[in-house]
Amino acid sequence: YTFTRSRALGICTTIILLVLIANGWFWGKEIGNVSSRREGKYIYMVEKMNNNFNNLMSIYINNKEDDAISKNDELNEEHTALFEKEMQLSRDSNAYCTAISIVGFAIILCGGFIQVKRGTLSKISLASIVVVYVLYLQWSLELFHELPYLFRRYGIYKNSYAFVHNLFQQTDSLRSDFKITRGTVELRNVTFHYPRETANVLEKYNL
Repeated sequence: YTFTRSRALGICTTIILLVLIANGWFWGKEIGNVSSRREGKYIYMVEKMNNNFNNLMSIYINNKEDDAISKNDELNEEHTALFEKEMQLSRDSNAYCTAISIVGFAIILCGGFIQVKRGTLSKISLASIVVVYVLYLQWSLELFHELPYLFRRYGIYKNSYAFVHNLFQQTDSLRSDFKITRGTVELRNVTFHYPRETANVLEKYNL
């Protein structure tokens, strides 16, 4: 619509929209990456606490409760720091989006007044452009302010992609109709520890 009233103002409006899109994409990538790291840290922290809970008796017998508490506190602080950074990036994204929109409105308004003074744009056309831009401003702010939330959700998905992909992946081995009907299962010298852990839960286990 702005192009039909004034080519110069139409170009300005297009540039403002492109800047808003670039701003949303720039901050969105940062938010997504931090969100993915935070989710990974959260999952690791939960796994660590769960492992400590399962090995609670061993921790107390070996007098390692202080070490376990210290490590849990350290992981919690790291997760909190990433969460705070994620929120700060979301806030900055919204702040820049609002600032760009307001500056763009000021440019459209000033440019329109200059054209009205020169007689290249009527007052009614300027008023209509202002009304349209105000409506667009409200819509764009609502839209772009939702982007940080969407990119945070994307970060969570990005971190969980491998797990979800493997969970739902259909393979020939999973679809196999082969069943064991005879024989026994025997464990010999089995050693096992949880992922990302060094202490063995089972060591030279036989069954």
